[in-house]
Amino acid sequence: MSRVSWMRSLVRLFRCCLAVTGAAVGYCLLAQVAQEQELFLTNRSQFYPAALFDEVFLISAATGVCCPARTIRVMVLADIRLYREGLAHLLAGEPRVTVVAAEPVTADSLLRVRSEHIDVVLLEGATACETRVVEELARLAPEAKVVAYGLVDEDRQAVRCAELGAAAFLTGEATAEQLVSAVCGVARGEVNCSPRLAALLIERLRTLAQGMPSVGNDARLTRRERGIVALIDEGLSNKEIATRLGIEVCTVKNHVHHILEKLEVTRRTQAAARIRHARLLKTAAQDFHRSGS
Repeated sequence: MSRVSWMRSLVRLFRCCLAVTGAAVGYCLLAQVAQEQELFLTNRSQFYPAALFDEVFLISAATGVCCPARTIRVMVLADIRLYREGLAHLLAGEPRVTVVAAEPVTADSLLRVRSEHIDVVLLEGATACETRVVEELARLAPEAKVVAYGLVDEDRQAVRCAELGAAAFLTGEATAEQLVSAVCGVARGEVNCSPRLAALLIERLRTLAQGMPSVGNDARLTRRERGIVALIDEGLSNKEIATRLGIEVCTVKNHVHHILEKLEVTRRTQAAARIRHARLLKTAAQDFHRSGS
């Protein structure tokens, strides 16, 4: 039996039970309808005709039987067990939220975001801005909204998370009330951030619209350092860069250390991304290969 046929049959049975036994049995059946309808609500047009969905609520309204409200389906993703279980426990007392799962960040957990029709994913800030998890979630489950929590450097991390697609940002000092507000806000299609961060994001948009590199420390890199970042972006290791340039590995490591300090990042890939986003990488690589210095 198809989903639509099943629901039509359940609605007919629900009507009969209301007529014969009253609201008690009918409520139990309506709860089953609501449970199935929760999946339907994730993608209304995919499962049931709108008229059939509306009929359930018309019956409910006419008989005075309340249909259980749909809650926000949340998944907590964190590699640290204490974080994910703590957040899940905190949200467990919120009636508007259902914590579907709290899991480490793995390929299987990302796939589960799609299969469980998750509305909101809570993701630790460093993971959100320093990996491709947010981008992967956007590909696998575009309906799910990401809330990045535990940000340490709000200015840098939040802007980076926003560029990747996160919808809300919470610092490590955020309260339980602020967390719930962020989850409910993004579920309504809102972007949750502080007024100060909103100003930073607007400035970032203005910069991108003008086709200019972001204001920062990128210009402090020497031509040699920009060339090394270009090679990092090509996927070369320190040893491979040393071979390519004919210098010692320790010299490359020193350059990389200075690059990370100047760009205020902690990883080689972050440095390459910073230059690339500032639109300096192409020019740097061309200058470097042309001069050979």
